[in-house]
Amino acid sequence: AKVVSLDSGWQALSGYGRDNPSAAVQPAHLAYVIYTSGSTGRPKGVRICRRNLTNFICAMQTAPGMQAADVLLSVTSLSFDIAALEIYLPLTVGATTVIVSRDSAAHPEKLAEASARHRVSLMQATPSTWRMLVDSGCFPFAPGLRILCGGEAMPWDLAQQLLERAPVVWNMYGPTETTIWSTVHKLTRADTAVTIGRPIANTRLYILDAGLQPVPLGVAGELHIAGDGVADGYLNQDELTRSRFIGDPFGSPGATMYKTGDLARYKADGAVDYLGRLDQQVKIRGFRIELGEIENRLVEHEQVGAAVVLARPDAAGGQRLLAYVSMTAAARLAAQAAAASLKSWLTQALPEFMVPPHVMVIDAWPLTPNGKIDRKALPEPDARDLQGAYAAPATATEVRLVALWAELLELDGSRIGTDASFFALGGHSLMLVRLVSRIDGQFQVRLDIRDLFEMSTIARIAAVIDEVLALRQPGAHLSPTPDQELAEFEI
Repeated sequence: AKVVSLDSGWQALSGYGRDNPSAAVQPAHLAYVIYTSGSTGRPKGVRICRRNLTNFICAMQTAPGMQAADVLLSVTSLSFDIAALEIYLPLTVGATTVIVSRDSAAHPEKLAEASARHRVSLMQATPSTWRMLVDSGCFPFAPGLRILCGGEAMPWDLAQQLLERAPVVWNMYGPTETTIWSTVHKLTRADTAVTIGRPIANTRLYILDAGLQPVPLGVAGELHIAGDGVADGYLNQDELTRSRFIGDPFGSPGATMYKTGDLARYKADGAVDYLGRLDQQVKIRGFRIELGEIENRLVEHEQVGAAVVLARPDAAGGQRLLAYVSMTAAARLAAQAAAASLKSWLTQALPEFMVPPHVMVIDAWPLTPNGKIDRKALPEPDARDLQGAYAAPATATEVRLVALWAELLELDGSRIGTDASFFALGGHSLMLVRLVSRIDGQFQVRLDIRDLFEMSTIARIAAVIDEVLALRQPGAHLSPTPDQELAEFEI
């Protein structure tokens, strides 16, 4: 093949004039294969064709837009598909790309220095990276910096912080299988929430039910993407390709669409709300729970920046919910009180089985090499984390209740304090039935399961048991209230 050096072969290059040299490549030929594990953890090679990449780059020239005068600061690892925007988009419009080292990409001070030195006008990064930059105090880097944010759901509080620091903020969404970004949304101060916006050029969005029928406006369904961005399937994985790249019943004959596995809904204005992953659905105590729904509720709290909810094994062989949140500086100073407040706040909008028994405040999120939150690296709380400050049992009833809880929850009794919540230690409503039976057997006191939801600590339960036992003693009585003669005491 003929080799032309772009650094020194200007005389040879000038002979081509404005026409490209002849080439045999076609739109259907592969541009690249990039491996992604997605949410499954199993790597798969996505076949991106030249037509996919060309459509994406041409669409990006318009929205979010780039001109020859722009300078883009490239901070993305080449193993992350969004790096294609940083490589090819500037080349197609004659703009400048400043590529920083991996070390510099992880240090806000170095990014700030590079941005100022090169007068950067555009930068793309994940929400986790942008939050790191905001929290560092080094941001904004340069006047007029335009922000592209994608790869994860953008929290509303981060969107507000970015809008305070930059004139233009774009939220970008798209799976690797539909060529990087499939939708864009330019945020404004008039927005009240972050949406993933509308499709880019030559791209169609469908929100469908399990029967591949469109769901009504405002109703959640699985997001499907069709159009020129849909990849050519997975490399050497025909069965997986057939399960995810399916026929488009709304397109031309032979057209395909990609099942994203993402839960979404249309808003009244035509924009799309991203609601989390369908494969984040878990089953706990017989209830099907969308973890993304809990995360969305958490980030609506004014003190919460980002939230991750996981289902992890409990002592009884089932699963329990754990929530991790980043909070404002003021809230972090009283993390334990803030976490308790968040649980109380969740109960106002969610049923009991969807409220995580423990909320852990995270100072810094563990990140993958691509700058996304590393869910597998989030810490597992121990019993002391779950119950907070330890309070030793002080009465015989409290000692017996601690032993009973230790047996039910399969925990070390020496670690169970009297102020610990039954639910925070891994208990749930089905265990409460067993707890009521055990208390009745040991103390001959029948408690109402509904009341145990309210008084879920050993100290409060023991106080009620002792009061009931005291009333059974000869001569014991309760003083009547001003408006009520209390003839019998019942729980």
